[in-house]
Formats: sequence, C-alpha cells, structure tokens
Amino acid sequence: MSEPPFLESATVIACSLEVPVDDFEHLPQELGCSLHRTATVLTMESELSGSTMRFRVEGEQARLERLEISNDPQGLFFRDVVCLLLQIYSGDLEAELSWSPPAATREVVEVRGGETSHPLVDLPELGPLPQLELVLPKEEQWLAEAARAWREYQRLKGKSRSEA
Repeated sequence: MSEPPFLESATVIACSLEVPVDDFEHLPQELGCSLHRTATVLTMESELSGSTMRFRVEGEQARLERLEISNDPQGLFFRDVVCLLLQIYSGDLEAELSWSPPAATREVVEVRGGETSHPLVDLPELGPLPQLELVLPKEEQWLAEAARAWREYQRLKGKSRSEA
C-alpha cells in the first residue's frame, strides 16, 4: 500500500488576505493551530507539519505577509486552514504547490475572492471544508451575505452564458 502524498512546499506568487485582529481570539483553536503573538505579528502554526501563516498587524486588520508550507500531510493545512481563511475573508492567492511521491508533481493553484476550482479544495475522500461558526457584527454579516449573493450571481451568470 503506497503512502499518501504530502505537500512539500508552496511557493507564493501573489497573495492578498486580511483578517480582523479580533478573529484571532478564536480562529487558531477552531482551525487546530497554535498562535504566537508579538505587538505587530500574529503567527498561526500547524500542529502536524512545519506550516505557518504570518500576519502583520495593521490597526484592526492583520495582513498575511508570509505563508510557509512544509511537509503538509495530504495538503490538509493548506486546504483546511489557508484555503478556508481565503474563502471566509475573500482572499486571493496564486501559488505553486510541490507534491511528494507518488504524485511528485508541481501545480499552480489560484484563489480569487475566496473562490477556486482547484481540486485540492474539493476532495470527497477528505470530506468538506470545515465549517466555522463566526459571529460577526451585524454590518459585517450583511456585507458577508451580500458578497455571497454576488458570487452566486456571478457563478450563475457565467453558467447561463456557457449554456447559451
């Protein structure tokens, strides 16, 4: 029986992700990560691999400034932490993923506005992305709902054009 592949590394080509600083009160625990804080830096680290996300604190927001993936079993940190945060906070990412055997391949993944069609984010054998219970202020709830509705509208609009 062959060993499942692991994500050796991710080379970030471009990335944009901002997370409200207050959300770091609950995110690390919900995502199974540890959090290391300094006055200006928040670092979430995987408990299973040498993978980290480093955020620079800028007022009320924390901006992702470094993503390090190392020996991530089946790409779970990338999928369940990185991609989930990109999805929740409508982030953007373009990165080249390097896999270990048996795949031993390189591939580019793109996430735009928190959405992607990359198969790593939709692997039935790993189950769906974890769902987080985020309690947002009322205004942010309205904005998040509007953003979801807009993405759904764009998806349906693109689908109807391809069917025409």
